[in-house]
Amino acid sequence: MTVTLRESFKKIKVPYKEWHMNKVNIDLKRPAPSGVFYNRMSASSHSRGHRYAPEKTRDLLKQRSIKLYFSPLKRNPNEILIQKCTEIGVNIFQPIAMEHTNISKVNVDRLKLISLEAIEQSEQLTIPNISQTIGFKEFLKQIKNDEIIIACTVQCKNVSIRQIIKDNFNKDISIPTEKRNIGLVVQEKVLFPHLNTKENIEFGISSNKNKNHLSIEIMKRLNIQSLANKYPHELSGGESQRVALGRSIVMKPKLLMMDEPFTGLDKKLKVKIYPEIQSILNDSKITALMVTHDLNEVKALADKCFNLESGKLTEL
Repeated sequence: MTVTLRESFKKIKVPYKEWHMNKVNIDLKRPAPSGVFYNRMSASSHSRGHRYAPEKTRDLLKQRSIKLYFSPLKRNPNEILIQKCTEIGVNIFQPIAMEHTNISKVNVDRLKLISLEAIEQSEQLTIPNISQTIGFKEFLKQIKNDEIIIACTVQCKNVSIRQIIKDNFNKDISIPTEKRNIGLVVQEKVLFPHLNTKENIEFGISSNKNKNHLSIEIMKRLNIQSLANKYPHELSGGESQRVALGRSIVMKPKLLMMDEPFTGLDKKLKVKIYPEIQSILNDSKITALMVTHDLNEVKALADKCFNLESGKLTEL
């Protein structure tokens, strides 16, 4: 039985408005109203590469909203946040001004452009809604009882966000950062600018007894011991990447996720560092998931290889 889009919208109580192009004049110079737009296709459009539009529509109707509440950062980190979260399916972004937030406003138009680019890259089905910054009290008013809330456990004046939400909504949320046991290495520079190399690497080590020993050991294995007292602004791109890699590995996470982890390293250094990375992962029994465009990296490090091309995932 065929179910029309109108019937689907009525069933889930989603308001909609129909536009018939032969009856309505649209001013293309004016901003489009907020919402999701669908194009009803003729039968002949099946031959134009639009065969799976009904299936995508059905998936969208089933999709649950994922909201991200975040404290605004400086420009580039904000843009990276919007891009990456859009790619994994976040469709509502709400900046919140906290006590120590340095930036009270965000460039919503700029962030919307970033999210649109991310949609094209990841083939997400919804355009994210990005709002202007609100205060923390307003944020608490927006939370609904049926929402699943995930938050970090940052503490301010001896009261954590987690505790505030738990007290107000009787919800326990999230897994504390230090207990997630997941490491992450990305292409972008993510070192703490006020910490030197050694301090950056030691940041994720919970045991004070072993900090010095572990950080020195990992710096030796990554050949960055000479950079121990240097700050991020004094490092090259390749050096920064090795420090970030060391910081993630030294925690000995159960899962290490790496997105182009060797960006900025020259070819000779890559060849030298591959066996050492593999040795560290094996010695520490760390499972690593790596995304890369370089097949040489795949051959040097991977036990299992998959190729993603034109939306199809195949094992090599």
